[in-house]
Amino acid sequence: MNVMNETNRQRATRITIIFLSIILVGIGFFLQQKETENTEYEMKAVVIHRSEKLEDSPIVAVYRRLNGKHLLILYEIDRMDKNRFKAIKEVEIDNEPIRLLADRNKNGVWTLVQKKWTFYNAKLIKEKRDKFYRDDHSNKTLPYRLESDGKVKIQLKNESFQFEIADYENITGIYSLSDGNLLFVLLKNDIKVLVLK
Repeated sequence: MNVMNETNRQRATRITIIFLSIILVGIGFFLQQKETENTEYEMKAVVIHRSEKLEDSPIVAVYRRLNGKHLLILYEIDRMDKNRFKAIKEVEIDNEPIRLLADRNKNGVWTLVQKKWTFYNAKLIKEKRDKFYRDDHSNKTLPYRLESDGKVKIQLKNESFQFEIADYENITGIYSLSDGNLLFVLLKNDIKVLVLK
């Protein structure tokens, strides 16, 4: 009788372990699918306001896909607080933009989605605007070179700089955030601010 109860306990333990294993594998698969969904779209960004002095925060428009949504986000970079990113506005858009461009006169962003340009103002509200105001050069990266030693070499104001950045092979663009040595580095799935010294 005692042996029978022991066998039932062992069987219940075994079944519990099997069910827990199945549940854990299912959760792992679900999380991997979510991660793949979010990383198959490259982030895009454009600097829409460059800083002119320390108290003047640069503003960057970023496209990213999160939780199945296409998001356009405006970030302010607080130079007075260790270049901390602060999301100031966010809007869901219909699809992944092919390009993002700054505006010549306003702190807004132009998106090219499925062959159609749309202008979003500083509050990320759609606004009619003449295409003349699109700054076609705003999304051009500063010239840089990936060195074999894992460093990035960049030429800025006739001066050469080198820096290291984790995952440097995933850099898709480097942009100036100010008249000084403050840079915005766009990676495939991340964004960073860099102060050259």
